[in-house]
Amino acid sequence: CGGRQRLGGEGQSLLLHVVPDAEAEIATYRRWAAGPVPAHRPAVRGGRMSVTMVPFGWVWTSAGYARTGEQDEAPLPVPDWMVMSAGTGGTSATLGRYLRYKRFKTRLCVADVEHSAFFEGYRSGDPGSLCDRPSLIEGVGRPRMEPSFVPGVIDRMVKIPDAASLAATQVLSRHLGRRVGGSTGTNFFVLLCMAAQMIREGRSGSLVTLICDSGERYGGTYFNDAWLAGKGIDTKPFEAEIERFLAGGDFMNPPPAGMAACGCGEAG
Repeated sequence: CGGRQRLGGEGQSLLLHVVPDAEAEIATYRRWAAGPVPAHRPAVRGGRMSVTMVPFGWVWTSAGYARTGEQDEAPLPVPDWMVMSAGTGGTSATLGRYLRYKRFKTRLCVADVEHSAFFEGYRSGDPGSLCDRPSLIEGVGRPRMEPSFVPGVIDRMVKIPDAASLAATQVLSRHLGRRVGGSTGTNFFVLLCMAAQMIREGRSGSLVTLICDSGERYGGTYFNDAWLAGKGIDTKPFEAEIERFLAGGDFMNPPPAGMAACGCGEAG
């Protein structure tokens, strides 16, 4: 009962399939194994897993979701850029060190928020950099340079206003059909900045970032128009920029006035 209530609160459901005897159970397994996605051994990194997977619906392949178990044998491309925001800086430090240890061509771009010391500390090289206001984007940004933040493994930093982070949060949530949190919006917006730059330079490649948190608990803040207005945040210009870019248009050219007004920019 507790599991059903918890799933119900998340908009999900629990299905129990009850059969009368062992023969009916075996027949049910065989029916499931017949489709819609047949039982198969997934391809991973050019090889086949030793276990057989029996999906009950859509299955993820390297080309996207599909109704078959066929997968592209070609390995996924090594990303040109990895984008990650910084909380304590520990995650970005771990990612940067790993990329260098494995000698991947992937470069690390750290996304920073409007009220945070990381960007200025990275740009100036000053480990004593401070910010006099706490971050509005939960989980990322710090008022001082944390010891776990390692500038030497970062290839680029991009600082964006809170309006851009929360606009990206809104747009991505609409496109995914579920809410994501503010730090995910920060990652997504900077990912779009990097993608737009690659397009303008005539370069192709792949980029990767993370969905850091669910947005369900931000209904009274990031997804509340009255709360945003009370904080003086207007996400609409940035939402328009993002939607235009996702539809095939240009991005941040020229950028909305909110970018320059908060001292945001790029370094590295």
